Amino acid sequence: MRSGFKVLIALVLTGVAAGLGAFLFFHLVELAEGFRGSFPTLLPVFAFSAVTLPYLLSRLAGFERGGGTGFVLKKIHRSPSSLTLKESLCYYSASALTIGLGGSAGPEGPMVVLGAGFGGFFSKLAGVDKGLARVFLLSGAAAGVASAFKAPLTGILYALEIPYKRDVEGPAFIYAIPSAVAGYLVSQALLKPHILIPPYERYIPVDPYTIAISLLTGVAAAALSLVFMLTLEATGRVLGGAGWAGPVTAGAMLASLTYLLPEAGGFGYEAVNKVLENPLAITGSTAILLITAKIIATAVTVKGGGSGGLFLPTVFIGIVSGALFTQLLNHYGLPVEPGLVIAAMTSSMLAACNKTLVTGVILSLEVFGFVNVIPALLSSLTAYALTINWSIHENQLADRAESMAAENQLKNTG
Repeated sequence: MRSGFKVLIALVLTGVAAGLGAFLFFHLVELAEGFRGSFPTLLPVFAFSAVTLPYLLSRLAGFERGGGTGFVLKKIHRSPSSLTLKESLCYYSASALTIGLGGSAGPEGPMVVLGAGFGGFFSKLAGVDKGLARVFLLSGAAAGVASAFKAPLTGILYALEIPYKRDVEGPAFIYAIPSAVAGYLVSQALLKPHILIPPYERYIPVDPYTIAISLLTGVAAAALSLVFMLTLEATGRVLGGAGWAGPVTAGAMLASLTYLLPEAGGFGYEAVNKVLENPLAITGSTAILLITAKIIATAVTVKGGGSGGLFLPTVFIGIVSGALFTQLLNHYGLPVEPGLVIAAMTSSMLAACNKTLVTGVILSLEVFGFVNVIPALLSSLTAYALTINWSIHENQLADRAESMAAENQLKNTG
C-alpha cells in the first residue's frame, strides 16, 4: 500500500512540475518575443541565432538537440533510467532560446523532455522500482503534452501511441493519468488559451457524403505528411553531418525566410487563429506559401541545430491546409463545413507524421470541440495506413516486439 502511494505521489509531482514548466516556458518565449519586437531591424540576426546559439550550447554542455520526442524515445527504448533532470533542463532551455529567438518549433518537444526528466527524477527520489522507469518517462511525457496543449486525454494517448508505429505502450496507461491530469490542472489555472476556436457546427452527421469527404481528406493529409517527413529527413541528412556549416546554413535560411514571411517562425499561433477565424478568407496562394514556409522553417530549425517540438508545426500545417482543402472542395462543387475539414486534416496529419492514430482525433475533440469524431477518425485511419512505413521520429520502433529485441541486444552487448 505504501509503495503504491509513493508511486502516485511521484506521478502527481511529475505532472505539477510539468505544468509549472509549461507556464515558465511560454512566459520565457513571450519575454523573448517582446525583446525581439523592440529591435525590428535585428530580426534576421535573432533568427540566425535561433539555430546557431542552441547548437553552440549543445556542443558546450554535451546534450542532444533536435526533436524532443525523438530524444525521449531514444532513452525509452535503450536506457530509460539514464535520462537525467540536468539533460532535460538543458534541452528545455535550448528550446526556449530556439523558439524565443524566432525558430519554428513547438512547445511539446521541450515539455515532453522536461516531463520525462521530472518523471525519472521523482521516481528515483521516491525509491520506485527501476522496472517502472519506462512508464514514468512516458507519464512525464503525457504530462508535458497535456500541459502544453491543455488537453489531458491527448497527452495520455500520445504517451501510449508515440513509442511505436504499429503498437501501443499499454502498461503506461494507468500511470499516465495522474501525471497528465495534474499537469493539465496546473496549466489550466496558469496559462491562457493559445488556439482560439470560433463557433463551428459541433455535431457532424455521419452520412455517405461526410464519409467520402473524410476519406478524401485523409488521402490529401497523407500526401502532405510525406512531403513534410521527407523534407525533414533530407534536411537532417544534408545539414546534420556538415559540422558548423550546418547550423550556419540553417540559420541563414531561417533568417531569410522569416524576414520575408514572419509567420513561418515561432509557434505560429497568430497565423493559425486568423485562419480559424475565417477559413475562407485566406487565398489559395497565401495558404500554399504559409504551408511551404512552415515546412522549410521547421526543417532547418530542428534539423539544423535548434531544439523544439514537431507536434505544433504539424498542427499549424494541418489547420492551414485544412482551410485550403475546404476552399478546393467548395470550388469543385463539394460544400463542406470548414471545421470538419480542418479538424480532420489536422488529426490526419498528426496520425501520419507521429503514427498516433487516436491522439489527433482526441485533440480534435478537446481543442476543436466536435461531438462526433468519426469523420476525423476515418480521415486519420486513411492517412495513417497510407504512410505506415514513415514517421517523423527516427527513434520510433515498429512495435513492442522490436523494442524487446533491442533491449535484449543491449543486455547481451553490455
